[in-house]
Amino acid sequence: MAHIDSLIFEVDRMINCGDIENAIIHLKKTHKYSFEEKFFFEAKIFYVKGDIKNGYQSSLRYLEEKKYSVDSYLNLINWLVNNGLNRQAVELLNRAQKKFPLTSKFYTLAASLYVTLNDYQSALRIILNKSALLKIDSKDYLIVSRLYKYFCNSPNEDFSKLMLSPDVVSLIGQMKYEMFESIGSDCEFGWVQNKNGFEPLSLFKGAAMKFDGLLKYFKYEGKNFPCPSTSSLKLDKNDENGDTEFLFQDKNYLFNSHSGYSLKDVIGSNSEELILRKSRAHFKMLSRKLQEDLEDAKKVFLFKSLDLLSREQCLELHDALCTSGNNKLLIIMERKSEQDSMNILRPNLMVNFIDRYWKNNPGSVDHKNWDSVIYAAYDHFLSSWSNNNDPS
Repeated sequence: MAHIDSLIFEVDRMINCGDIENAIIHLKKTHKYSFEEKFFFEAKIFYVKGDIKNGYQSSLRYLEEKKYSVDSYLNLINWLVNNGLNRQAVELLNRAQKKFPLTSKFYTLAASLYVTLNDYQSALRIILNKSALLKIDSKDYLIVSRLYKYFCNSPNEDFSKLMLSPDVVSLIGQMKYEMFESIGSDCEFGWVQNKNGFEPLSLFKGAAMKFDGLLKYFKYEGKNFPCPSTSSLKLDKNDENGDTEFLFQDKNYLFNSHSGYSLKDVIGSNSEELILRKSRAHFKMLSRKLQEDLEDAKKVFLFKSLDLLSREQCLELHDALCTSGNNKLLIIMERKSEQDSMNILRPNLMVNFIDRYWKNNPGSVDHKNWDSVIYAAYDHFLSSWSNNNDPS
């Protein structure tokens, strides 16, 4: 099997390097390839040589050999798209749509192809038809998110119809929540993300860091976090399940988090010291990921403050967050009066309010209030995508 794989790799390398003559010789020399592999190599050679006509005829021979099955059309269309032959893929897709009842796979493939071609209206029409006849599912997530970013600021009739689909509304909610990353102060926002179909892998998903610790962490770009000399485990009783769990702490950065370990895990060679070393490695990895996200500056960072912050404190936190990049920050506080309302302190800094925070249990979360705050922030920070026609 390894020998066959090396032959496949060698022929593909020759084609990609433009060494067509040797690729053909190599291809004729061996009978080790499956029919599909041999066909795709031969078709690719035609296309690389610029012989589009014979390349397409070769495509049709492949369908004939496979008795024009649904899977053969899907395989070939995927292959054409992956090789940048979008016009041929569209032509084949149109043939397939006339020949077969449209399945969920066909709808998704067709819409994805039109998005690749930047033909968002055709992609929208296909997804709208799918939502009417079948079910929009997770495989359509990327397509729906691209359509939303393209049409949200200038919706047409088809887009408005699509937004009435409960499946689409659910996917849009997941897309919006994915664009935010918590930087504290507790687990509530991580839980809200999870309930909206997104499982965040982030340093602050189940953690808290005091305001002064956050300023220090961002100003020094997480240097020496977590520090072996200042980090430790602390036993704490979980009121929800009665277990005694280990909390991970770093006094240098005023950091406190669930570790994922409890007293039940201290068995055999899995000592408390080993759990501490595992926890340090885990949080070091998450801190490194956060630094990468800060440098990319594509996320909206969300700080849920347990205290009422002044304007100066909000600006100070945003300045610290921008040490690594031009980052967006949403600061959430609990509403104490009717005067507490959304405030744009800077183009990349928004302050907003939740009517009530949870009472440290999922059943007390006000999901509608969170949705309204997150959707408003998403529209403020990220609508520029559609303005720039850059839905990537």
